[in-house]
Amino acid sequence: MLNGNPENENGETYGPAIENTFPPDLMLAIGEDNIQGYVKLSESVGKVAESPEEAEVLIKSTKAYSVPLYLQDGKTVIGKFILVPNAKR
Repeated sequence: MLNGNPENENGETYGPAIENTFPPDLMLAIGEDNIQGYVKLSESVGKVAESPEEAEVLIKSTKAYSVPLYLQDGKTVIGKFILVPNAKR
């Protein structure tokens, strides 16, 4: 267990994202069709800007994209999770 989160057989932590703690490698999420699974932190951060101009475009972007939704093993894909950058909450 690392930072209060269990680890899978690959050494990846999994569980809910908890405020004021480092997020697990696999964050608990509800995907399309209300399927509960895990999203890889490394896949959910989106594109990294390579210039100030590109950063400005990315900051203003609201284009949705999907990432795989996994079982806690971090390998088995069970659905997809839709991310909308800069969505109004």
